[in-house]
Order: sequence, then C-alpha cells, then structure tokens
Amino acid sequence: MRSKQWLKYLSLLLILAFALAACSSGTGDTTDTSSDTTDTTKEEPVKEEPAVEEPVKEEPAVEEPAVEEPMGEVVTIEFWHAMGGDLGEVVDELVARYNDSQDHVVVNATFQGSYDDTYNALLAAFETGTEPNITQNFDLASQTMIDTGRLIPAYELMEADGFDASVFIPAVADYYSNANGMVAMAFNSSTPIAYYNVDMLAEAGVEPPAEGTSWSFS
Repeated sequence: MRSKQWLKYLSLLLILAFALAACSSGTGDTTDTSSDTTDTTKEEPVKEEPAVEEPVKEEPAVEEPAVEEPMGEVVTIEFWHAMGGDLGEVVDELVARYNDSQDHVVVNATFQGSYDDTYNALLAAFETGTEPNITQNFDLASQTMIDTGRLIPAYELMEADGFDASVFIPAVADYYSNANGMVAMAFNSSTPIAYYNVDMLAEAGVEPPAEGTSWSFS
C-alpha cells in the first residue's frame, strides 16, 4: 500500500521535473525579435507654418537742407541825380527799397546838385572814365547824351526786360524818343503851369483867352 503511494508521488515528481525542463528549455531558445521588428509607425508630416512677413517700417523721409546756390558777385550801380530837398528824400527811399528787395544789386544814389551841375559833372566824368552807370539829366541834354555814343538806349533795356513802355503818357514818351523808341527813361517829367486869378483879371478888364484852358495828355 505504501509502495504504491510512493510510486504515485515519484511519478508526479518525474512529470513535474519534465514539465519544468520543457519550460526552461523553451525559455532558453526563445529569440528576442524585438530588435528585428520593423517599426511601421508612420511619422506625421511636419506642418510648416506659413512665414509671416513683418511689415517693413518705413523710416520718415529726412529732408535734406536746401543748398543755396553760391551768390555771384554783387553788382554795384552808381546813380547820379539832381533831386534835392523832399524830392531827394523820395529818391533815397526808392533806392533803399530796391536794395532791400534783393541781394544781387546795390544802387548808390549820389546827389550832384542842380541839373546843370549834374550835366557838367557827367561831361567831366566822361573825360576821366569815371562816369556813373545811371544819371539823371534835364530834357535838353538828351540829344547830347545820344551824340556821346556812350548811352545805352532805354528801349533796348526795356525790350530785354519785357518792360511795357505803353504805361507812359504818349506826349511824355515822345519827348524822350527817337525813331527807334524811348532813348531815355521818363523819370520825373514836369510841365510849367501858369495860374491866374479870374476875379482880378475881371476887375482889370482883362478877359482870359478861351484856348489853353483844358489839359490833354494825348
């Protein structure tokens, strides 16, 4: 009885031994295929974000300082005139206003005395080559100035500058003109005028003439 039980236990032990041996041999022959396994994981494509262009900041335009053109040599004009007293002050004022209006020309106005004094001073200056650029003379000297050959006719200067000579009263313009145009500029033309007292003439029994009582500029 005991021998049969012992055999039963022995058989169980043998079976367990074989089972353990089989398990251990199976484990030893197991090949690690993890390294040979192909990774089939699909990589998601990297989505590139569209480039965002930064707005170009425009620098404010810097204005270059205006370069002034070098001013040429200042021209000096010598002007002799015969205007004294209040009229002389007006001439000086006109000259000062012109000089202040620009930077290229300077006019020096010099009072020479009476018309005769100015005329004689001009003739003397012609002899020494010291004559002025501009001179004022009385009407009777106009032809003499033309005859010297040193006069630049006013009409040439007017044409070069686009000056309209029609602004002058025709009778005055004609007084200083020849066949080509105005030889001299009408600066301060004057006309002698006679005044009379009508009552005094009537008391004296004098009747004024009918002609010459109107003024005409043409």
